Amino acid sequence: MELTLTQIHFGATILLFLIVLWQAFKIYRLDSVRKHFYSMGLKKNLETIVTEQDQGIAELVAAVADLNQQTESLRVANLNNFQKLGFVRFSQHGEAGNLSFAFVLLNAHDTGIAISSLHSREGVRIYSKDIVNGKSKAKLTDEETQALTQALNGKE
Repeated sequence: MELTLTQIHFGATILLFLIVLWQAFKIYRLDSVRKHFYSMGLKKNLETIVTEQDQGIAELVAAVADLNQQTESLRVANLNNFQKLGFVRFSQHGEAGNLSFAFVLLNAHDTGIAISSLHSREGVRIYSKDIVNGKSKAKLTDEETQALTQALNGKE
């Protein structure tokens, strides 16, 4: 079966007609977007609007960069704040109530302080020991060591 010249012309015509319909549909959609854009009551031309949007985006980029800088400076400043803690309650000499405690506060560099409060019938004594890089020069009690381990491991 051979195609005649008339059949080829007819097929090409149908194809071109479909392309024209598709283009008409795209133009209709574009026109509806244009009508919606201009019906918003804007008294500016498109070039002015695009220029203002570009300036707004540049301002937002600068603001984000400034926020990133502020966040980084806060992160660096926060490294010396207490961030980790360990807390252990215990009973000294088998007394009831677990009124004694060991408390450890550390910064991001594992430097801080260990505070112990020992409650007894005679009174309360409070001790503090420096912690540098996760270690103390002074001997730590078992409870202080446990609180230090909690702080270093991030568990309470």
